[in-house]
Amino acid sequence: MKNLNNYISEKLVIDDNVKTHKPDPKDPFTWAVGDILVCTWGATMSLVEFYRITKFSGKTFELKELKKKFVSGSAMQGKCIAVDEIDPRGETIKARIGKNNSVKKSNTTTSQYLRLWDGEPEWEDHMD
Repeated sequence: MKNLNNYISEKLVIDDNVKTHKPDPKDPFTWAVGDILVCTWGATMSLVEFYRITKFSGKTFELKELKKKFVSGSAMQGKCIAVDEIDPRGETIKARIGKNNSVKKSNTTTSQYLRLWDGEPEWEDHMD
Protein backbone atom coordinates (compact mmCIF):
# COMPACT_ATOMS: atom_id res chain seq x y z
CA MET A 1 0.00 0.00 0.00
CA LYS A 2 2.91 2.33 0.76
CA ASN A 3 4.22 1.99 -2.82
CA LEU A 4 0.79 2.82 -4.22
CA ASN A 5 0.55 5.93 -2.02
CA ASN A 6 4.04 7.02 -3.11
CA TYR A 7 3.11 6.49 -6.76
CA ILE A 8 -0.11 8.50 -6.38
CA SER A 9 1.61 11.42 -4.60
CA GLU A 10 4.49 11.42 -7.15
CA LYS A 11 1.96 11.37 -9.99
CA LEU A 12 0.09 14.32 -8.49
CA VAL A 13 3.34 16.32 -8.25
CA ILE A 14 4.21 15.53 -11.88
CA ASP A 15 0.69 16.47 -13.06
CA ASP A 16 0.85 19.74 -11.09
CA ASN A 17 4.23 20.59 -12.65
CA VAL A 18 2.86 19.96 -16.14
CA LYS A 19 -0.19 22.14 -15.43
CA THR A 20 1.87 25.00 -14.01
CA HIS A 21 4.63 24.94 -16.64
CA LYS A 22 4.65 28.43 -18.14
CA PRO A 23 7.61 28.81 -20.49
CA ASP A 24 9.03 32.26 -21.18
CA PRO A 25 9.16 32.81 -24.98
CA LYS A 26 12.39 34.80 -24.59
CA ASP A 27 14.16 32.28 -22.33
CA PRO A 28 14.69 28.88 -23.97
CA PHE A 29 16.04 27.52 -20.69
CA THR A 30 12.42 27.60 -19.44
CA TRP A 31 11.18 25.51 -22.40
CA ALA A 32 10.46 21.85 -21.67
CA VAL A 33 9.74 18.51 -23.26
CA GLY A 34 6.33 18.75 -24.90
CA ASP A 35 6.53 22.43 -25.83
CA ILE A 36 5.96 23.32 -29.49
CA LEU A 37 8.47 25.41 -31.42
CA VAL A 38 8.00 27.07 -34.80
CA CYS A 39 10.51 27.85 -37.53
CA THR A 40 9.59 30.32 -40.27
CA TRP A 41 12.05 30.63 -43.10
CA GLY A 42 12.51 31.16 -46.83
CA ALA A 43 13.99 33.73 -49.18
CA THR A 44 11.12 34.37 -51.61
CA MET A 45 8.57 32.18 -49.85
CA SER A 46 7.46 32.02 -46.21
CA LEU A 47 7.73 28.41 -45.06
CA VAL A 48 6.58 27.19 -41.65
CA GLU A 49 7.65 24.11 -39.69
CA PHE A 50 6.41 23.08 -36.25
CA TYR A 51 8.41 20.91 -33.84
CA ARG A 52 7.74 19.27 -30.47
CA ILE A 53 10.59 19.16 -27.96
CA THR A 54 11.26 15.49 -27.18
CA LYS A 55 14.48 15.87 -25.21
CA PHE A 56 16.41 18.75 -23.63
CA SER A 57 19.90 18.53 -22.20
CA GLY A 58 22.26 21.39 -21.43
CA LYS A 59 21.85 23.74 -24.41
CA THR A 60 20.60 21.16 -26.91
CA PHE A 61 17.04 20.30 -27.88
CA GLU A 62 15.96 17.17 -29.72
CA LEU A 63 12.89 17.87 -31.85
CA LYS A 64 10.32 15.93 -33.87
CA GLU A 65 8.48 17.65 -36.70
CA LEU A 66 4.72 17.95 -36.29
CA LYS A 67 2.05 17.93 -38.96
CA LYS A 68 0.32 21.21 -39.75
CA LYS A 69 -3.16 22.18 -40.85
CA PHE A 70 -4.29 25.22 -42.81
CA VAL A 71 -7.04 27.19 -41.09
CA SER A 72 -7.44 29.89 -43.74
CA GLY A 73 -6.48 30.33 -47.36
CA SER A 74 -4.97 27.28 -49.04
CA ALA A 75 -1.88 25.09 -48.79
CA MET A 76 -0.23 27.45 -51.29
CA GLN A 77 -0.90 30.63 -49.34
CA GLY A 78 -2.63 30.83 -45.99
CA LYS A 79 -2.44 30.51 -42.22
CA CYS A 80 -1.53 27.21 -40.58
CA ILE A 81 -1.37 25.74 -37.09
CA ALA A 82 0.44 22.77 -35.59
CA VAL A 83 -1.39 19.46 -35.30
CA ASP A 84 -0.47 17.43 -32.22
CA GLU A 85 0.78 14.52 -34.32
CA ILE A 86 4.36 13.64 -35.30
CA ASP A 87 4.92 13.91 -39.06
CA PRO A 88 6.10 10.45 -40.16
CA ARG A 89 8.00 12.07 -43.08
CA GLY A 90 9.84 14.38 -40.70
CA GLU A 91 13.13 13.51 -39.11
CA THR A 92 14.47 14.04 -35.63
CA ILE A 93 16.55 17.19 -35.58
CA LYS A 94 18.66 18.98 -33.02
CA ALA A 95 18.66 22.64 -32.12
CA ARG A 96 21.02 24.54 -29.89
CA ILE A 97 20.74 27.61 -27.69
CA GLY A 98 23.24 30.19 -28.89
CA LYS A 99 24.10 33.81 -28.29
CA ASN A 100 21.37 36.06 -26.91
CA ASN A 101 19.23 32.96 -26.19
CA SER A 102 18.60 32.37 -29.90
CA VAL A 103 17.76 28.79 -30.86
CA LYS A 104 19.03 27.56 -34.24
CA LYS A 105 18.48 24.26 -36.02
CA SER A 106 21.75 22.31 -35.98
CA ASN A 107 21.36 20.41 -39.24
CA THR A 108 21.16 23.40 -41.57
CA THR A 109 23.70 25.74 -43.11
CA THR A 110 21.13 28.53 -43.38
CA SER A 111 19.84 30.59 -40.50
CA GLN A 112 16.78 28.66 -39.44
CA TYR A 113 15.86 29.90 -36.00
CA LEU A 114 13.16 28.51 -33.75
CA ARG A 115 10.88 30.23 -31.30
CA LEU A 116 8.26 29.07 -28.84
CA TRP A 117 4.93 28.82 -30.67
CA ASP A 118 2.23 31.03 -29.14
CA GLY A 119 -0.65 28.98 -30.57
CA GLU A 120 -1.63 31.64 -33.11
CA PRO A 121 -1.88 30.71 -36.83
CA GLU A 122 1.32 31.30 -38.81
CA TRP A 123 1.40 32.75 -42.33
CA GLU A 124 2.80 30.40 -44.99
CA ASP A 125 3.31 31.38 -48.63
CA HIS A 126 4.54 28.98 -51.32
CA MET A 127 3.98 31.50 -54.11
CA ASP A 128 7.41 32.27 -55.54
